Amino acid sequence: MNITILGAGWLGHRLGARLVGDGHRVAGTTTRSDRVDILRESGLEPHVFSLDPEPGDGRLLEQLLDTDILVVSFPPGRSREDVVSFHPAQAAAIAARNTRAHAVYHVSTTGVYGSGDEEVDESSPLQPVRPSAIAVARVEEIFRDVYKERLTIVRPAGLLGWGRHGVKMMTGRHDIPGGDNPVNLVSGEDVVEAMARLINQGIIGETFNICSDEHPTRRDFYTSEAEKFGLPKPTFLPGISGDAKIVLAEKIKRRLGMEWIHPDPGMIYKPGDRLDGVE
Repeated sequence: MNITILGAGWLGHRLGARLVGDGHRVAGTTTRSDRVDILRESGLEPHVFSLDPEPGDGRLLEQLLDTDILVVSFPPGRSREDVVSFHPAQAAAIAARNTRAHAVYHVSTTGVYGSGDEEVDESSPLQPVRPSAIAVARVEEIFRDVYKERLTIVRPAGLLGWGRHGVKMMTGRHDIPGGDNPVNLVSGEDVVEAMARLINQGIIGETFNICSDEHPTRRDFYTSEAEKFGLPKPTFLPGISGDAKIVLAEKIKRRLGMEWIHPDPGMIYKPGDRLDGVE
């Protein structure tokens, strides 16, 4: 089948490469011309494309939407002060144009559940707090209104792997609140595997969380990970502070009959692995 991935970045690029390996023809977009060769070497048909929030090339967008399956996998610009309006406007620019795709997959985030101290699953209400999460929740609504039963929403937890790790932002800091908060994390490898299975099995019209089974405390996880990489250990204040929810992801595991490659986020990286930007 023909598949378009709008946003073939950190996650979308690897999903595209996996789908090419599964026998699909995959077009992927990037905003950076220096990534064209990387996408091409992975078997994708690369296109430099941007939404600001309207497409820089409307004819190219129409070409990209002429596909069997559409994957929307670009994150909100967290640094944008207008992210709450800008990111939904990007989604509206896509949704306003016709697509013959029989299936649309939107990569969302578990951030749409907001902060709390309870377990959440796909039936939990959306109560986003951060501006970027508010923006993504609005995108879900826009796509749901337009694509209806063709839409599948995938909500990954915090992403790890392939050089990406939040410990880089924690290292050397002291007295960080919420040391006993649980973490909700997942490997990019598990997200790619789950999404590839959803697409290959033709599962549409549903919403799925993707999150590792284990939820260590922030203190235990980040101090252990800092030690693993030889980085200065952060210190945490005891107790719960802010977001202390636990994201459940049993639905997708049951639906696909799979177990996570990395059920414990503390086992995603091994000693000797390298992180982006860390020597």
